[in-house]
Amino acid sequence: FQSENMSDLDAETIALIKASESLSEHPVAEAITAFCTEEQLKSTAHLEPITANVLSSKILIGKGIKTKCDLNGKEYAVAVGSKSLMPPKWEQSSSLLAGDDNDYTLSYVSINDEVVGRFDIIDDIKKDSYQTVEYLNNRGFQTYMITGDTHSSAMKVALQVGIDLNNVYSEVKPSGKAEVVQRLMDENKGRVIFVGDGINDSPALVTSDVGIAI
Repeated sequence: FQSENMSDLDAETIALIKASESLSEHPVAEAITAFCTEEQLKSTAHLEPITANVLSSKILIGKGIKTKCDLNGKEYAVAVGSKSLMPPKWEQSSSLLAGDDNDYTLSYVSINDEVVGRFDIIDDIKKDSYQTVEYLNNRGFQTYMITGDTHSSAMKVALQVGIDLNNVYSEVKPSGKAEVVQRLMDENKGRVIFVGDGINDSPALVTSDVGIAI
């Protein structure tokens, strides 16, 4: 976690982030929730960690989550996710904006319309991913990657798993994924199978000939 003012995460901020992200089943949210739990265990030792209560929430597909939380009787507006969820023009005065060559999945955090930090998350490649892609390629299947991650991050993963770099679509929104799938269906005579999570990828899963949610 990189904070805006280079300071450590305080207990209140951790509690607000954890309460918000624990509502989502997305792998990124689960990773952030696990990180917050570890931070609480390290900082509180034998004390009970501070907890926040979510009053309302809204999950925005492909972007992240916004919540209203109560912490010690005070209400907070929390947003965790992509740059588009952050306050208007925040990049002009922030040191957290990542360059195009960043290889991580990025998740920004704002509390009460103030950007407080950013999570840099490394994609964990499953051990059998390369073998699976190789198996499909050797049997005449064309494999593609369609992701909302940065171009640099997507290319790095494609190299690791053996997907042709010409078949990589990066920084694609959920609705855009469905458009790419439809384009592939129109351009190819064969059928298209799409594998993705059932949250952000639901439009593409429905559009494809066969959708596999994991």
